[in-house]
Amino acid sequence: MEGLTALLNHGRKQVPITILVDRFEVQDGPIPNIVPFLRDHGRSFASGKVVFTERLNALRSGNPEQIAAWGNYYYYDLADACVTHEDKLKPQPNSPLLRGIQGVVHTADGHYVAVGAAAVSQAVKGNMKYFPVRRSETVHYGVDGMVSRPVHDVVLFAYADTDYVRLTPDQFTAVDAKALKRSAFIHGRDMDMTEIVDGKNVVHPVYRALYPDRLIAPLTHEIFAFNRREYAYDKNMGVYVTEEPQDHAELRTFRADWLDNRSRLNGNGILGNCNCRLVGVAERGAAGAAKK
Repeated sequence: MEGLTALLNHGRKQVPITILVDRFEVQDGPIPNIVPFLRDHGRSFASGKVVFTERLNALRSGNPEQIAAWGNYYYYDLADACVTHEDKLKPQPNSPLLRGIQGVVHTADGHYVAVGAAAVSQAVKGNMKYFPVRRSETVHYGVDGMVSRPVHDVVLFAYADTDYVRLTPDQFTAVDAKALKRSAFIHGRDMDMTEIVDGKNVVHPVYRALYPDRLIAPLTHEIFAFNRREYAYDKNMGVYVTEEPQDHAELRTFRADWLDNRSRLNGNGILGNCNCRLVGVAERGAAGAAKK
């Protein structure tokens, strides 16, 4: 009947329609495979600002199902970049380097993650000196990795053992985010609440770089109250990063761990892990949403 449908519509313009879709959709899989899949379906990769806002709302509501969904039983990989080089960390919230992923390019020299040149330019404030643009490549992505299509104007980054995206030291310097020395912030352990917030103000440099005080301050209080009551935890929300890369820089995501795992902010995950969990947020007016 598809042929008949095509004949009936021959020479006629398509008609715009409006449909309603769920705001959130969860997809598991390697991050470079899932981000473009979400985009095809009219969704964007959610940052911690989205996930932590919903976690805060759930904790305030006291609804066990919502608390379980947004944090007590589940972790979420975030569109917030954890970029490391030597003893420095650049946290970039809602990073275009992650949200702009187009898929994976397979070559005889190895695997590469393709990021749209416009997204890269946004991530480095237009300083594209160290980011050569490829005019045309074929990318692979999808839940099963079976989608294949040509893309144009992308920057290729080495997909190192599918663990992380490899950047050069010059590319690290170009990323538009303040570099934090590891000695300047607590990491590698869970923290007392006073090491994260002081009243309504965020004092931990990584949380302060990524999220607004009006979100993290009340969220911290809610997490500590919940975890003290449910698990007798008095330390939570530790920031974890990888070992110091020396001759290169590494791009990974931050992950919001579940509450039972002390709601840690983990920046040492593996991008190609099939257990990565992303929240796709429906974009208002996105044509791809009609595919759902």
